[in-house]
Amino acid sequence: MFTAATLLASMMWMISDRQEFWTADFHSDATEMHLVHEDGTFDEKEPAFSDLKGKKVLVLFHGFNNDKESVLSTYFTVKKNIDSYFSKDEVFYDEIIGYLWPGCDSRLEYFEAKENAEEITKRTFQLIDQIASKALQVDVMAHSMGNYLFLEAMKKVKEPGLVTNYFSLGAAVDNESIQKGEVYYDSIKNCKEVYVAYSEEDEVLEYLYTMAEFDKALGSSGIENMAKLPKHVQLVDCSEIVDSHSAYFESPQLYKFIQKRTSGIPPLPENAKKIKLPAYSEIIVLPVAPPAETVQAQ
Repeated sequence: MFTAATLLASMMWMISDRQEFWTADFHSDATEMHLVHEDGTFDEKEPAFSDLKGKKVLVLFHGFNNDKESVLSTYFTVKKNIDSYFSKDEVFYDEIIGYLWPGCDSRLEYFEAKENAEEITKRTFQLIDQIASKALQVDVMAHSMGNYLFLEAMKKVKEPGLVTNYFSLGAAVDNESIQKGEVYYDSIKNCKEVYVAYSEEDEVLEYLYTMAEFDKALGSSGIENMAKLPKHVQLVDCSEIVDSHSAYFESPQLYKFIQKRTSGIPPLPENAKKIKLPAYSEIIVLPVAPPAETVQAQ
């Protein structure tokens, strides 16, 4: 299944705001870009933003506590899986770009990672804006505290719809933060479609985030008040298929869902604001007001 995809994924574009490209604890003096092989070596060819002209791009944001090896493993896993679920006959990403930010490399450095994110917010905004100025379409997939960095950066955006699809995985932000009138409501208004994937089995968010922030995380419980859910946001309950903080990256059900949405195939009724991705091949529409309805995945 992964033979052709493995060849495609042997090298990918990475952009880093880390010191010496890989150092997780400190930000660099300037943003760097390289084509990176799976073993972490740089290719001789140097990428340029002009290479993105007319392309569809997916930008990846890792979470906190990620050293060089973890980032490489995660980003190439995502690229291989994305490539495997798209064929040449479908809409697929021309480029998948892995963004590296100084999210530290220890669970004990939560607040240091958050402070680092705050320090590079302006750079992150400029990066998204620069990619969008060249690319035909920009989608974002962010995990854990990477959502915090992305949402903080999007507060600076003045162009609604700059990002087409925002896939939020296990977000380490407060569960009310994207509701109408809350801190990141304006941030998500700058994204055309937002998909919030969460898991109640995520013990990292359930315990570590709650201890640090004295609140529930969006990535562990979903939104706090469904009545304040923005119209372009869909909640995706992954509790049955994601049993740890990083299990999203290996979930076939999640990649299939992303493939359907980015290919313009709506597998759900337009009014389905909260769904569940179970271990079998159906998508369940969870009740908000009416009874639950099961829709056969195509």
